[in-house]
Amino acid sequence: MEPALYTFKLVFPDGSWSVGEKQLPDPPNQGDVVVFEEYGDWRVEGQQLVGVRPAGKPPRELFVCAPAV
Repeated sequence: MEPALYTFKLVFPDGSWSVGEKQLPDPPNQGDVVVFEEYGDWRVEGQQLVGVRPAGKPPRELFVCAPAV
C-alpha cells in the first residue's frame, strides 16, 4: 500500500498544541506511538473531525496525540 499523509494534533502538557503531518503506510490507531523529529515521541489518544471551508467539503480528520512517556 502506498503511504498516505495523516494530520496529527500534538497536545502539550500545558494545553497548547501544534499540528504535524506524517506519511504512514497505514492509518494510526489509538495507542500507537508516532515520532516527530522536532517534537519526539507521541502516543495517539483519539481522533477529531474539524470542519473546513468552503462549506460542503468533508471535514478533516486529525489524530490527537499526547507526549509518549
